[in-house]
Amino acid sequence: MLSYTVQELYLFLNNPKKIEPNKKIKFKNLFIQFLIFDFCACVAYGLLNSILFQISDDYKQVFNNRNIVTNPFVSRWAIVILIAPILEELAYRLGLKINRRNVSISIGIQLIIFLTILGVISLPLHFKILLMVMASVTSYMILNEKMLLFFAQNKNTFVYYNIICFGLLHAFNFNYFLS
Repeated sequence: MLSYTVQELYLFLNNPKKIEPNKKIKFKNLFIQFLIFDFCACVAYGLLNSILFQISDDYKQVFNNRNIVTNPFVSRWAIVILIAPILEELAYRLGLKINRRNVSISIGIQLIIFLTILGVISLPLHFKILLMVMASVTSYMILNEKMLLFFAQNKNTFVYYNIICFGLLHAFNFNYFLS
């Protein structure tokens, strides 16, 4: 199983265009798998934070200075478990199926995330989501067939761009969603 997964990763990194799903998965099953994975990732993250919190005074200081501590539990749960992963999927995975709607949604969300990380936008989450919708609609109106053809012809570069941006996004650890 692990060797198969590593082999699939290798094939994907060599040529992202060639990877296609072998079978159709029902939305319900896919959503359940997403929730289970997300829950497991959050538990693992919580355990790692607990261990680091116990063994490192520096980590305690960083953790105590973060915005997430001041937000109510339910608000934190909604952001970390639901909203952030959904926005990430829309921003970094949806656009990989290149069409006008998907790429415009991806670009619109990425733009607002980048502007937030850079400190250009400092608004509550609901306003950021509204800006994401507006940026996506604007992108949809601007994108034309020539631009989509460019994305399709340079799909490998577009895939690697999304992978790198997704990785850099996690360097900030969701903190930009909370401000």
